[in-house]
Amino acid sequence: TANQHTQKEHTENRRQISKEELSINKLNIDVVNKDKDKEKIDSLLQEVGHADLIELYWDYIDVRKGMGAPLSPRALQMLITRCERLSKNNVRVQKILLENAIINGWKNVFLPKESELENVSDEIKNDLKDFFGLE
Repeated sequence: TANQHTQKEHTENRRQISKEELSINKLNIDVVNKDKDKEKIDSLLQEVGHADLIELYWDYIDVRKGMGAPLSPRALQMLITRCERLSKNNVRVQKILLENAIINGWKNVFLPKESELENVSDEIKNDLKDFFGLE
């Protein structure tokens, strides 16, 4: 057998980063990312255009944070699009979709069931029944 010479790679002396420095760096990055996300979310919500609806979206965002499932700007955009699609851009229906999600602690919005319309005024109930094709 031939002698096999192994060459040791030269490694530079690198400064060791302490756990504390890593933690601070991560915290700084998280803060910057959160600030950017908040700006994007603010911008998305301003496009919604209705103050009551914007307030409900913020309430929904808070509920999601409390559940440990915060919304990214992309997820919020998808939620807004879903609300608009399900409601056919009817603001009153969008409010109901968001209110149901907030009250029930849902991670998404869903069409209301007939039983969920029991405590709604007859005018709104009739509109929703017509809108959603409920009996």
